Amino acid sequence: MRSLLATAFFVCFSLGASAQEEFAPLGASWYYHLNTINQEGMFGYLHLTASQDTIVDDQQCKLISRSSYDPFNGFLELSPEILCQEQQQVYWKTGGDSWLLFDFALEAGDSWYLSEADNLVMYVDSTQFKTINDQELKFMHCRLMQNEMGISFSGTFIERVGWTQYMLPIFGDQWLGPLRCYSDELFGEYLTGAAPECEFTSGSLVSSNLAADTEDPLEIYPNLVQQMLHFSSSIAGRAWLEVFDLSGQIWLQKTMELFGSEAELALGRLPSGIYFLRLHSDSESPKTARFIKL
Repeated sequence: MRSLLATAFFVCFSLGASAQEEFAPLGASWYYHLNTINQEGMFGYLHLTASQDTIVDDQQCKLISRSSYDPFNGFLELSPEILCQEQQQVYWKTGGDSWLLFDFALEAGDSWYLSEADNLVMYVDSTQFKTINDQELKFMHCRLMQNEMGISFSGTFIERVGWTQYMLPIFGDQWLGPLRCYSDELFGEYLTGAAPECEFTSGSLVSSNLAADTEDPLEIYPNLVQQMLHFSSSIAGRAWLEVFDLSGQIWLQKTMELFGSEAELALGRLPSGIYFLRLHSDSESPKTARFIKL
């Protein structure tokens, strides 16, 4: 299976779509999380931009330019891609085929062919409207059914923004996303909370102060957590743990018996985002560390 990072990506748009409904207006920008291949603990970002109008198969389209950055590889320019919009449907033109990525006119219980040639069917589990930047947008919760090609394309699809994981279906064991930021001139900027800023990297994490100014740092690994967070502590006895986000909201409180060595904390159900782990006991002052839940 070809790598998603090596494909060409175009988005074609119907001239009849209004400015409010246009999926990728000129200048629209997406930032996604990017793990550095074969470099554990290193990460950067993918940056996609609707950079230019173009014509594909007699349709008015937009060229989506792509670049990536991480501390190991630096900046890389990636091949562009093409998307096509007809009313509320958004297509991906790839390899001579046309994949229907999103149909924001559908409701719960509806389905559509992601790729009719490959018999890939998407099913809409539920829909709802939420307000972002004073605009009411449709959220669709969808899943890919009977997938035998190793493709990931299930989750939440947001009108105007797209899939909250990546712009396109993810092939094989590639690990792209989640979405960090979206912006365009009329809509403004939307930050998902998956990173403290759009261009956040592992270099930013290393150089930043991971603990609150008045607290000692806590040693943890990995900084990018999927299921289990490991931490080291000299505490022998009862300790109290808190996991809280950038707004100060507490997501987890727990009492643990520690033995002056390493311990672990299961965080598989925690939503993606930036969090802090604080550990304290009767015998030691609080220690805090920041981590990212993928």
